[in-house]
Amino acid sequence: MRVRPPQVDAWDSVPPARFQNLDRVQPVLATLRRESAARIAEDPAFSALRHNLATINADLKAKSLSLNEADRRREKEQADALEASLKQAVQSSAAQTPPTYDITLKNVDTPGLPTVRKPTPIAKAETDKTPKNDDLKIEPGAGAVDSGADIVLREAENILADYIRAVESSTTHTVAAQR
Repeated sequence: MRVRPPQVDAWDSVPPARFQNLDRVQPVLATLRRESAARIAEDPAFSALRHNLATINADLKAKSLSLNEADRRREKEQADALEASLKQAVQSSAAQTPPTYDITLKNVDTPGLPTVRKPTPIAKAETDKTPKNDDLKIEPGAGAVDSGADIVLREAENILADYIRAVESSTTHTVAAQR
């Protein structure tokens, strides 16, 4: 048996929202991709990351593991050296990032900028113990990684900055053309 819904009054309904596709990204998408690809190609941190990923993928595709202790030690030393080179490239790249300021409700009304935030070292994963339910509690600032050390996040910031510049320049060209 079907139950009919109660009558809906006119004030109970909301008119549908009209979607207007402004298509603001498509005109500058090719430029954004080209500039990002150029930055990534010349960034040593991305080069080290690509090399590290290629090595990991090759190891995963091999599906075999040497039982010779000398070979395993050599492979471990190569992996450690590769990880160290990636870490060094990321940290040297992070040194070129602009300063970061922590603006909180406490210091928002003070004149000028607060002190520059010091980067936190990259947190090392704890592999020596299995987490228990009590260990899963996260304390503020625990395991925090400096945003300057995240090269992918930095590249996303660069892409966003490129997009803002492209939109601003197209807006000024549009305003000048309308005058």
